[in-house]
Order: sequence, then structure tokens, then C-alpha cells
Amino acid sequence: MLIPLALAALLIFFLFNSRRKQKARAEQIKTNLVPGAKVMTTFGVFGTVLSIDDEDNQVTIESGPGTVLRVHRQAIGQIDTPDTAVDAAPATEATDSPAITDAELDAMNERKRAEAGDDDLKAADADLNAADADFKADRADAKAADADLKADRADEKALDADLKADDADLTADKADRTAAEADAAAKTNADDVDGSSTEDPSKGTGTDKPDTDDKKN
Repeated sequence: MLIPLALAALLIFFLFNSRRKQKARAEQIKTNLVPGAKVMTTFGVFGTVLSIDDEDNQVTIESGPGTVLRVHRQAIGQIDTPDTAVDAAPATEATDSPAITDAELDAMNERKRAEAGDDDLKAADADLNAADADFKADRADAKAADADLKADRADEKALDADLKADDADLTADKADRTAAEADAAAKTNADDVDGSSTEDPSKGTGTDKPDTDDKKN
């Protein structure tokens, strides 16, 4: 009998304690929810409070550069005290700040997008400049390689011309030797002919003498 009563009392205590904590948290959020406060929504988005609309219970927060959200006050699940003390800026004064209208919110988003677009354009220009520099370097390398190839071809042509000149000189030397040999052979033949023509025709052979003697007899 005592155990069920103890369990019921314990359950009531936990419920009461939980409600007290929720009430204290809600009071803390209500007190510290001022422009500039760092908050986290119940769906896990972190941001900075820009303005508070008490009539519609809406809070405008900036979760990142160019990203502005408008959420219900009850969607604020956790809040951090801003850099300036809450006591120095009472919540009543903070809530009196004018809420950001839809037009102002759109203008802020457009301005953030424009700034981000300028950064993207600058990055794209830098990439294009780098690509252009690489292209020029590749063209310079290609021209240098073409010049080297032309120089190699010129060297090959010069070497071929030298080989042809050497062949021509060798052929000329052979022709000169052949002509010299022909001249030497012709001179030798001429000397032989001259030697045979200078012999005494009156000198005969031994067989001619008997004929002469026969005529005398």
C-alpha cells in the first residue's frame, strides 16, 4: 500500500519539478530575448536575434551571412546572454524596438546575396586569369618545342649536305685516278710505238742475207 503512494508522490514531484524548470526557462527566454542575443531554435538552427515582433509573437534571426529567418517566439529553444548585460538593457526597452518589415527583410537578403555574388565574381575572375596564364605558358612551351624541332631539322639537312659533298669529292677523286691511269697507259703505249719506229730498217734478219748473195751470183 505504501509503495504505490510513494510512486505517486514521486511522479507528482517530478511533474512539478519539470513544470517549474520549463517555467523558469520560459521566463529566462522572455527576459533575455533581445536583439543581439545568440539563440538556438527547437529545430536546431543557430542564429542571432535581429528584431522581435510582440504583436505577432515573431522573432527575426540571422542564421548566417545572407540568411535571415522569421520564427515564432515559442520556437526559440535556447538563448545565450548577449555581449552586453541584460541588466544594462532591460527587456522592456528591447521589446520596444521596431520590428523588421517584410520589405526590409527582403532588402537585407538581396544585399547579402549581392555581396556574396560579388565575391563569387571575383573568385571566377581570378580563376579565369589563372587559366589564361596557364594557356599562355603552354603556348610558349609549344613555340619553344617547335623552334627546337626546326633547329634539329636544319642540322639534319646540313649533315645530309655534308655527306653529299663528301660523296661528290670521292667520285671526283675516283675519276681523277681513272684519268691518270688512262694517261699513264696511253703514254706507255706511245713510248712502245716510238721505240719500234726508231729501229734501222736496213738491218735484216739472218735469212735475208742468202737472198742477197744469190742475187750477186
